[in-house]
Amino acid sequence: TPYTVVYNGNSVLTDILYSKDGDGTVHGCSAKGQKHGTISPLPFENFTKMDHGKLSNNKRVLTLVCNTISGAVGVPYMDSDEGEEEEEEEDASISDLIKIRYSGNAAVTATIYDAVGNVVATANNIEDDGFDGNDFIYDSFSEDENSTEGSIYMPNQGYKLVFSFGTNAGSFVDFTAEVSTLVDEGLKDTSVIHTANITTTGGTVATVDGTGQAIKNNTISTLIDGNVIIHP
Repeated sequence: TPYTVVYNGNSVLTDILYSKDGDGTVHGCSAKGQKHGTISPLPFENFTKMDHGKLSNNKRVLTLVCNTISGAVGVPYMDSDEGEEEEEEEDASISDLIKIRYSGNAAVTATIYDAVGNVVATANNIEDDGFDGNDFIYDSFSEDENSTEGSIYMPNQGYKLVFSFGTNAGSFVDFTAEVSTLVDEGLKDTSVIHTANITTTGGTVATVDGTGQAIKNNTISTLIDGNVIIHP
């Protein structure tokens, strides 16, 4: 499972944490077999940053399974593509993404643009579009159409996230966004908490811009205005 859900004391969902290595809820004795001393009863190999659904058609995984079976039953496994390197498209690691956790007292719209201004994804309290659940992830936690609470994961470079309310400058809002870099386990590394109380040109509330520099630990405080938090 590539996420962990977080509830408050009243059993209300407050956050969802993503990690492409999973959430660690599978017991080791289930995944690898219970060890007797230092001896493991079953052979195993770790495949990191791989979705469960991709295991069944991954060449390295299938080769390991077939070799294990052939060794057990005495039937040789013939690899017809021996010596041929297979190119696999690699997804971004979770540490190559940033997380934006935001809330406001108005129906704010979030729009992600690529480096040339094309709309990649958009979300508001009613609907969302363009989020693939992998490198672009959106979750809404608001139960009120007139307010906003949600989280967005997106690549830390090459994209710009714009929060907007209406189309006019000068509208009052009470908006907070926590922008965080992540470690491979999906936990926050460095955060900047940005606040806004009035819209600017075109109804813009706040912008998270990674189209120039990547938003990383050493750049986040210069690219985003706000209070910096370094997480332990």
